[in-house]
Amino acid sequence: EENKPSPILDLVLSDTGSKLFLLLLVAKEEMSSSDDDKATPRWHKLLDPYEVSALHQNPTVTENGEEVPTSKKESGTRRRELLVYLKELLVDVCTKHTEELMRSKSGSKVLIEVCENFASEELFQAIVDVCAVDSEDEKALPLFEDPVGHLTMKHLFLSESKKSSDDDDLSLARMFYAKFEEELGSIATSNRGAFVLSSLLQTCVKDEAKKALKSHKKEIAKLAKGGKDVKKLAGCKVLLDALK
Repeated sequence: EENKPSPILDLVLSDTGSKLFLLLLVAKEEMSSSDDDKATPRWHKLLDPYEVSALHQNPTVTENGEEVPTSKKESGTRRRELLVYLKELLVDVCTKHTEELMRSKSGSKVLIEVCENFASEELFQAIVDVCAVDSEDEKALPLFEDPVGHLTMKHLFLSESKKSSDDDDLSLARMFYAKFEEELGSIATSNRGAFVLSSLLQTCVKDEAKKALKSHKKEIAKLAKGGKDVKKLAGCKVLLDALK
């Protein structure tokens, strides 16, 4: 039973199926955490205008020529009730299939929102563990260099950075730093890895991470500048600016 695939895995990895879960995970009134788009509800960032109209939260049926709501409950109440019902399934798919979701455009969106709604040490540990091991797929890039995987980590850290955090609070950034403190220098010398660390430097472990990267700053600066036989890495430039 423990090794049995999640029954909702295919839906979560599906571009269309995942949006059903996103519709429940993100409240319509929630605002975007993006600095450059503060006025846009996250609901509208995850669903295009047609989907918003097709999946509106107040469905009706026609009775005697009149539009009648299918439920007497307020839409937010219905959403929260359904989300509680699906909580176990959503957490299960994210902890069992963490790597697949982190490397998937659709799956990563669901994973990020599940972390927002149902953060747990088990879930965060699953994410950290995926970062620490090689993929079973020999052709797959390391997670920090994966086109989707590195963005998943970046968004998870940025999401956490928006919240106030006490030392006793559960923190993905803190768990990540504890695991990779000795490897931050290596991660920093890859382009996408540097982008991940630049977002880590916005979290509660920014001071510790800056200290750990201090001895690698010269190499990061070299890669940020580029030159003869050295490829210029945009991620290192962003990281270098964050280290100032």
